[in-house]
Amino acid sequence: MRVAMFSAQNYERALLDELNASHGHDLVYLDTLLGPKTALLAAGFPAVSVFVNDTVDRTVLEDLARGERRSSRRDVRDSIISTWRQQTNSEYKSSA
Repeated sequence: MRVAMFSAQNYERALLDELNASHGHDLVYLDTLLGPKTALLAAGFPAVSVFVNDTVDRTVLEDLARGERRSSRRDVRDSIISTWRQQTNSEYKSSA
């Protein structure tokens, strides 16, 4: 699976690559923090990995779940993001 790896530091990348060797995921390292202006960089990725300094607020998660993409309208229903969206929508409906 292709994974957009936001803001991973060089010293973390070596360890992540080593741990991923037996899993075979395609880790694509992005040298930027995840946030409202960079969420579109996840276009085409079924999964996103974030780190402590990334912004993962409601706006960013909704953008990822909606598939806010400039270059791709990839269906993300099978991704972690869409799973979150389904759970969140259910929570909003039950609290309304």
